[in-house]
This record gives sequence, structure tokens and C-alpha cells, in this order.
Amino acid sequence: MYIYNIISFLVLGPIAEWATHLLLHKTNNFIHNNHHDNYNNNEVTVEIFPLVISYVAYIYGYNFVVYGYIRYWIVHTIIHFYPEYLPKLTKHHLTHHKYKNYNFAVSSIWPDYVFGTLYTKDNLKNN
Repeated sequence: MYIYNIISFLVLGPIAEWATHLLLHKTNNFIHNNHHDNYNNNEVTVEIFPLVISYVAYIYGYNFVVYGYIRYWIVHTIIHFYPEYLPKLTKHHLTHHKYKNYNFAVSSIWPDYVFGTLYTKDNLKNN
């Protein structure tokens, strides 16, 4: 069971986070678009939605979902309110706010590399 939790936290969680974030952009999700608009207007607020999902997942015993959303929520909150604590992840995520077709992973960078959505300066030349 411990190995499953570790794999969920280090591998499956970041992939699910990446896929969820990509899906929010592909479906033009209102709540997520609001987050981007708030950021662009220097009005960043703490996200509540990941905590609600975590609570519901906890009630039903889906601990891997709890781990993933809490990790995402902690990292995302630090990035927006205390960026100096996670400079590499902050740069990665804030680049996503500038170029929203790239850098969908928040709590790690490797999923963007694996799935070809990592922003590089060459991306702009190819668009």
C-alpha cells in the first residue's frame, strides 16, 4: 500500500494534475479562466475548489486524490503568494500565465516535458 501511495504522489498525481489543467483550458472553464483574469489584474485569491474536492475524496476514502489536490493546492498557493520559496516552479507556472498553451503542470515540471507542453523559446518561433 505504501508503494502505491508513493507512486500516486510522485507519478500519477502530477500526470492527473497536468491532464486536469489541460482539460480546464480545452473546455474554456469559467472558474479557471477567472483565475487567469484575476492574476492578470493582480488580484490573486486562494483557491477553494481543490480543498472541496479533497474533502469529498477524503470522505469516500480516495486518499490518492486527497494527496494530489492538497499537494497542488499547497504548491499553487506558495507560487502565487510566496514565489521566492519555489523559484523554479514559480517561473514555470507564471510562464503558463503568459503563454497559456504551455506549462500545465504546477507542482512539478516533468509532465510538461514528457507530454510536449513545456515552454521553450523555440515554441514561439514555431507558432
